[in-house]
Amino acid sequence: MNKTQRLIIIAVITVIALACTLPSGAPTASPVPGEGSASPTVTETATPTATTVTGTACLPTVITNTDANVRNGPGQVYGILGQLPQGSTANVAGKNSDGSWWYIEFAAGPNGHAWIAGSVTTAICIPSTLAIVAAPPTPVPPTATQTPIPSSTPTITPTSGLIIVIPPILIIPSATPTLGFIFPFPIITVGP
Repeated sequence: MNKTQRLIIIAVITVIALACTLPSGAPTASPVPGEGSASPTVTETATPTATTVTGTACLPTVITNTDANVRNGPGQVYGILGQLPQGSTANVAGKNSDGSWWYIEFAAGPNGHAWIAGSVTTAICIPSTLAIVAAPPTPVPPTATQTPIPSSTPTITPTSGLIIVIPPILIIPSATPTLGFIFPFPIITVGP
């Protein structure tokens, strides 16, 4: 091997060694096809990067299993604000203390929120740190107004200031002796 061949081999090895130490994605020279020129064109190649794939972020949500009432508090004692048809979804903002009702976004509710029973929904993406929302005061049922019942005993109201009471009168024929009885009412005897 002559000196020129040795220099070419050293140059090729040097170029290969330098190419191996270049960072990925560095521009490389490549000839432009069809141009026939010996001048190289620089193109950039993309280098795949390792990414950690995480699950898609999801919002706490409920899906109704049936037509479901939406109420202004967590319980059937609270008034109904509206209804969500079966298959509807709603974003969850919280839950009650025992986790049996969801505090959802609902436009017709106070401050855009309302309550739906967990028993009629399927919940997804509920974090363990979901806020516990205090229930509003329990509504007080209206008390029944008592109407006086009319008395079955008639009340006699005199139309004038004078009331005459006539005691019963016992009429005994004169042939019947009274035998010494004292009667609490006047006795009138009638003769033939």
